[in-house]
Amino acid sequence: WAIIETKGYPVKGGYGHSAVLDELTNLIFVYGGYISMSSSVAQLSNSLYSFDHLKFEWKLLTASTSYRYLHSGIINQGLMLVFGGNTHNDTQYSQGAKCYSKDFIAYDIHCDKWISLEHTIPRDFSADLDRFGHSVVKYNSSIYFYGGF
Repeated sequence: WAIIETKGYPVKGGYGHSAVLDELTNLIFVYGGYISMSSSVAQLSNSLYSFDHLKFEWKLLTASTSYRYLHSGIINQGLMLVFGGNTHNDTQYSQGAKCYSKDFIAYDIHCDKWISLEHTIPRDFSADLDRFGHSVVKYNSSIYFYGGF
């Protein structure tokens, strides 16, 4: 392990974010989380950053319309797919949001744009999809979600 000097946008510390490597652009994308605003204040984030691990450079990208942490993220065909998470932290910033989410959104890496994928979830699906703290993996051409609350 080593601490490296980075440049670019000053990213704040936090937890519960997602981080994925896009092998086509060779960038790491970091989204959301519960971030530190000061030594005594933290809040949910909707920020998206890219990190060039060859240049050690951070960039701020287009933020999503939803704040969340403990969600999952994965890269698939030029999209960063984000599912679920906790959108409520019982603070002044939560604005009455529900705790468990079944939101399915995507970030188009080449267009720098967020897209809702709610229409892709079957309406007659009987499973309880709202969750946070789960994991996701891509195997062959399928994406699998596991666990969570």
